[in-house]
Amino acid sequence: MPLSPEFVERVRAANPIEEVVGEYVQLKRQGKNLMGLCPFHEEKTPSFSVSPDKQLFYCFGCHRGGDVVKFLMELEGLTYVEALRKLAARAGIPWPEDEGVRSDPEAERRARLFALLDLAGEYYHRVLVNTRCGKTAREYLQGRGLSPETWRRYRLGYAPPAEGCPAERIPSLVDFLRRRGYRDDEMRAAGLVTGGEEGEGSDGEGRGGSPLRDRMSGRVVLPLQDLEGRIVAFSGRLLGDRPRQPKYLNTPETELFRKGNFLFHLFHARGKIRREGYAVLVEGPMDALTLAQAGLENVVASQGTAFTEEMLRLLRRFAPRVVLVYDGDDSGREAAASVGRDLARAGFDVRIALLPDGLDPDEFVRRFGIERFREEAIGRAEGYVAFRLRLLERGHDLRDPQDRVAYLRAALAVLAELGDSFLAEETARDLAARLGRPVEEVLGMLHEARRALSSARERRSSAFFGPGVRLAGKHRETRPRIGTTEPPPGVAPLRAETLLMRALLEAPARIPEVLEALGMRLLLPEDEILLAELHALDAEEGERAVASTAVERAARLLGRLSEEKARERLLELMRREDVREPINEEVFWDWVERVREELDVRTRLPALEAAYREAVASGNAVEASRLAKEILALRRKHASGKGVAVGRQFPRREG
Repeated sequence: MPLSPEFVERVRAANPIEEVVGEYVQLKRQGKNLMGLCPFHEEKTPSFSVSPDKQLFYCFGCHRGGDVVKFLMELEGLTYVEALRKLAARAGIPWPEDEGVRSDPEAERRARLFALLDLAGEYYHRVLVNTRCGKTAREYLQGRGLSPETWRRYRLGYAPPAEGCPAERIPSLVDFLRRRGYRDDEMRAAGLVTGGEEGEGSDGEGRGGSPLRDRMSGRVVLPLQDLEGRIVAFSGRLLGDRPRQPKYLNTPETELFRKGNFLFHLFHARGKIRREGYAVLVEGPMDALTLAQAGLENVVASQGTAFTEEMLRLLRRFAPRVVLVYDGDDSGREAAASVGRDLARAGFDVRIALLPDGLDPDEFVRRFGIERFREEAIGRAEGYVAFRLRLLERGHDLRDPQDRVAYLRAALAVLAELGDSFLAEETARDLAARLGRPVEEVLGMLHEARRALSSARERRSSAFFGPGVRLAGKHRETRPRIGTTEPPPGVAPLRAETLLMRALLEAPARIPEVLEALGMRLLLPEDEILLAELHALDAEEGERAVASTAVERAARLLGRLSEEKARERLLELMRREDVREPINEEVFWDWVERVREELDVRTRLPALEAAYREAVASGNAVEASRLAKEILALRRKHASGKGVAVGRQFPRREG
């Protein structure tokens, strides 16, 4: 059910931002505000400000800001609803769907599955730490260098073998859960068991059909937790020899668990990833646990699965940089190249480290220690493109002309996968210099490689979907193509628009007349988004909007904005202290006029420049001279105080 504005406002009001932030950051009063060291980036001088009056935070160093909900979203990597739910729980406010007699059977069923999985995790953990049956598993974990404290923190466990533990009266997982009131169909839905399928002679409760068996039997068990810390599945490592049984086994996919959108240890690592600014990605859960225990907590594991779009979106919520640390053997290099390509296409800053002597991260840290790992793996990790080109170079003799051409084509194919990025262009220039080829020739070959890649994708798309259907490349969906679909760099906004926007936050009833005067346009796209949402909010709230202050209005507006630039713009406007009602009417309309003039210039200037180029090309010197004077006069006019310079002139500093 959708959350009402009244409920959201109630949760915000019950969680003063200075109290919530104070639980994470040591704050000291400085005038009206509170200051502290920013939790989002490393700093020695406090630049993180909290305003109790406005109920907003802002860092002057990294420019993050927002309300109390945004603070938790940023710090803990929560979604909007997750952060709001946590704040509601903190204040003792019941969640709407939990109140009253109206129940949601589907929500109740899912809640039982979560409770079932949590109870299974408790069972496995007790068997590991409290029984003689768990001795072999304890010895295995100690041999892997994992301490009892780590077992407790991550709720590691052990599933007794299928034949049970004759020396102890330990119930099977199935019996344990049945005694707690859970049905067999619920155990199957959670992915915990095999067997017991309903059919002839089966009553659906494990009687008459094949017996239910613990899927993880005989394995060390690692709980897999979602971003709220709830167990959604398990991963098991086989102990001993069991013919035809895989060494590693995961819970099958269920309605609560999708392997393709899960990263092991992310629940524990997300805060550290945000603070460090990057994630360390390894293949196996044991690697992640060993690194985290040693102090490298910003680590996640893909569990050896192919990297999916869902994983990319999940990781992008927490950091723009990823360091891949894989085994140094052939399979490790191939995996690093494949995952690195997906991450680079999605716009991540990717670094790759391959460990020496075929060691995995777990073995490396246990043999050499975490500091050497930080130095040799993290510190010396190389960029994705450099890594791929180095691997390519190993297979080519660059002294041989034919090999040089083959290497160049292969290298350009790697660059073409990145899309139209500056990195691809710059690397192509470096390749031209290294191989002694003209830059224009190599750039032309890069463009050909891009076209070939695009055509191949379209052919694959047509073969699968039928003719006429174009494939949207993965990198084009997640990252704008530089130089094609991205808009050209914008000029700085007129100070008038900033003042005008701040005034409209104080008096949203004036939005319609301003939009009419400006032809429904503004200088900044984020201002257009802001004004549209503010206009909608004003219309929806009616009398309540009239009685609201700008601060209250901004707090509600933050919850409606999904565009990050629009949110940042709103925070910038709220920090201004130079606009308050009543606003002088003449000044107000002067701001509108200045914005209108700037919009007019932006419309006229491209047309004048196009006409100038056409006049030059046709040899019409008189017309070209006239147009040049008009263009320069227009630029000078707007660089001298009316706003900002347009085109290639330097912008005037805003006051």
